[in-house]
Amino acid sequence: MTDERDFTIAFQDLYPRAVRLAARIVGSAAAEDVASEALARAYAQWDRIGSSSYRTGWVLRVATNLAIDAVRSRDRAVELDSDFSALSDEQDAATLRVALIAALRALPLRQREAIALRYLGGLSQAAVAGALGISPGSVAQHIHRGLRVLRGQFTEPLLEEPLRLHSWSEAVALAGTDRLVSARVLEVWKIGWNVDIGIPALLVVRGQSRGHSPDPELLVGQTLEVLVSEVDEARSRVVVTLPVAADEAAAFARRRALIAALQVGEVRTGRVHSILPFGAFVDIGDVHGLVHTSDQHGAALKVGQELEVEIAETKPDFLRVALTLH
Repeated sequence: MTDERDFTIAFQDLYPRAVRLAARIVGSAAAEDVASEALARAYAQWDRIGSSSYRTGWVLRVATNLAIDAVRSRDRAVELDSDFSALSDEQDAATLRVALIAALRALPLRQREAIALRYLGGLSQAAVAGALGISPGSVAQHIHRGLRVLRGQFTEPLLEEPLRLHSWSEAVALAGTDRLVSARVLEVWKIGWNVDIGIPALLVVRGQSRGHSPDPELLVGQTLEVLVSEVDEARSRVVVTLPVAADEAAAFARRRALIAALQVGEVRTGRVHSILPFGAFVDIGDVHGLVHTSDQHGAALKVGQELEVEIAETKPDFLRVALTLH
């Protein structure tokens, strides 16, 4: 029998990630439909995948294939996303997206899935291997072969591996470009994070100082993809930032802080976001909470319905909010 509580907890993390991945492929308008279908399929298979280490990869793989299959270049309006924000003309961005997805669809299934999970889903090579049920070495081989085909079709450098730097001059050359660099977060500093990009660097999250970022320790020990934003020669310091699409850890910290700020017994106005066999997820502003079937008092809820709910329980570490109808 499906463990509904475990799925409820996992949903809070898996659904936003599936939406982000789908948006990069099919555009923002259809991303939630793709993510909802992927999570519905995950729910049906939860007894098998729920306790596995590859469940995130499983959901993102399903979302990838659903999104790619949903793309119709002739009749779908393709929206500009952050992945192509460097292009000055929106029509050029739409053309590139359509061409890229068409090229991905033409790849063998394993190559397509490996590339999408690694670069669009943001999974590590080991996580991709677990999701696909193959060895990390096979993942590397599929990615290498697939990228070789894709790069042969585009003049722009697409889906390249993040760099590791070896010298100050390399940092100077990359400052202000959109070339991704791999950074290992070592410790929290007063104004950011100390990171290793091959050489020492300072990570600053856009729009936040370290002191105002919820739970800055959450980033320590993680490997992130960053951009070199500034080289301060006077202080011998390299400053890096997170690209918008890579800000997963900071997003987790923000959601956790929002949930921690909720008070049990507090009444909120929300809107029904989705309905599953065991309950309804309600958007209460920035976070979703679950009204379990047993707490609906026989009410027939509908997607989009506005209603008042009461905070029954919060578990910030699991990104979980339990609600009851007020």
